[in-house]
Amino acid sequence: MTMATILEVFERYLGEYLKAPKQRKTEILSTVCELTGLHRKAAIRKFRVLQFRFISQPDRRGRPVVYTPDVTAALKDI
Repeated sequence: MTMATILEVFERYLGEYLKAPKQRKTEILSTVCELTGLHRKAAIRKFRVLQFRFISQPDRRGRPVVYTPDVTAALKDI
């Protein structure tokens, strides 16, 4: 199973998983683990990562690039 397919499975169950009570989450995890072949704890972590990825997606990682006016002028000359 490819990572793209696994991601599709997780995205399919993500909304239901986040809204479900504990007993239903257990059933969803069992289904996802059976389909993907992942361990339960890995599936829980994957749902957690996807939850926060859809809530806030940063534009870029790392420090912002800041150029002073003299650097910008030199780059324009080049």
